[in-house]
Amino acid sequence: MKYVKEHFYEELNQLENKPLIIPLGKAVEDVLRIMINENVICEKQCLFGFPHPSGANGHRKEQYINNKNKLKETIQDYFKFN
Repeated sequence: MKYVKEHFYEELNQLENKPLIIPLGKAVEDVLRIMINENVICEKQCLFGFPHPSGANGHRKEQYINNKNKLKETIQDYFKFN
């Protein structure tokens, strides 16, 4: 969190548009939820549920299939407002 607060917050502020953020993994999702709670980003910017592509993630295909519709909705909503 120290790195995120000291560097990533500042990098986000330098962007003209609010980016769509695709967290790869639970740890990154947890950090983004903290950022949402601190009003640094909004939840509509985050593609929660996208599986980590690592070969060590043996459930990635199942996770993608289970979340596919939600992921599509999140992407569509993001581009409606940006």
